[in-house]
This record gives sequence, structure tokens and C-alpha cells, in this order.
Amino acid sequence: KKWSLGVGTKCPGSTSDPGQYPGGSITREQAAIDSMSHAGSDYSYLKPLISVPLNAKQWAAFLSFSYNLGRGNADNLVNNINNQDWQALQTQWLAYVYSGGQISQHLSDRRQAEWQMFII
Repeated sequence: KKWSLGVGTKCPGSTSDPGQYPGGSITREQAAIDSMSHAGSDYSYLKPLISVPLNAKQWAAFLSFSYNLGRGNADNLVNNINNQDWQALQTQWLAYVYSGGQISQHLSDRRQAEWQMFII
């Protein structure tokens, strides 16, 4: 519903709501800076909520989930991660595949890729 330049950056257009209008551009370098900043912010938010050790690949998968679905949806995974209930976590993680009320193959593929990274 909003214009995006990819990698989670909003399209410039309006200072009051920069994601509302088409147009504008962003360099690859700035997009990389923006995405790293976003991931770092999500990590700072989520890290204190996780009470079990996660390896680098698990954090990468969890941050990808958070980056794409938002912190609120990532919050929904915290209890299963902390309880190390991997079966419940897998079911919950892989349920985030809907777009416009229908299953999106693209989102299904993305969730599967994240999950595969998380369980390695």
C-alpha cells in the first residue's frame, strides 16, 4: 500500500509521509546503510527479549523476519524461541505467508528460506 525502493526503504516524496508517493531514487549505498540501520535497531529491540542463546544464522533469520514483518510480529515468536519449542515456532513462523488475504508463493518461499537458516 506504500511505495518502496526495496530493502525496506521508503520512497522519498513527502516529508510528512515519505512512503505515500512514487518517484525519487536512492543509491545502493544508501539503501545498504538504511537496511543495516533498520536491522540494528530491530536487534537492539529484540535482543533483551531473548533469554536463550541464538547463533549468528538464527539471529540473521530472526532479523530477516522482523525486517520484513515488523517488530510486532517478531514479538509473537519470542515465547516459542525462549521456550525452545521449535515445532511450535516452525508452525508459527511459516504461517506468515498471506498477502491480501491469500497465500503468496513469494512469502512462502521467503519464510521457508528464513526457517531453513534458523534451524541450521
